[in-house]
Amino acid sequence: MFREAPTVDVREVLRLTQRGHGLRLIAWVLGLDRKTVRRYLVAAEAAGFTSGGDAIDEGVVGAITAACTPGRPGRH
Repeated sequence: MFREAPTVDVREVLRLTQRGHGLRLIAWVLGLDRKTVRRYLVAAEAAGFTSGGDAIDEGVVGAITAACTPGRPGRH
């Protein structure tokens, strides 16, 4: 079984990061594990996201979702 990274959670993590909130607060507010929030932010940085930007680019959200969604077992 695999779990897909919900785009709603990814967008909210990015939005709260842009507002200057820390990892622990974001995790608490969204009901996510801190490691999950950190994984989203690492993937966001790799996709070119900066916390000082104005709008959240849908391409970045898609890249984070793809990077944080594990592949199905047995399929390559």
